[in-house]
Amino acid sequence: MNGYKKWYQSKTFWFGSLYVVVAIAGLFGFASFQPSPDLVSIVGLGTGLLVIVLRLVSNKGISL
Repeated sequence: MNGYKKWYQSKTFWFGSLYVVVAIAGLFGFASFQPSPDLVSIVGLGTGLLVIVLRLVSNKGISL
């Protein structure tokens, strides 16, 4: 193998995609829950940390 994997095999890609879909759904009113500003900050921090962890455990780059 050449050290690369297909984009659809990337956990980081799928996590980011899910995050974007949920955010878009919230913008269009699919969630009636209104989080507090503190919760929004905590979720943003957790998301950033998870992306960093996923990148650190990855041992291959992605290719199209």
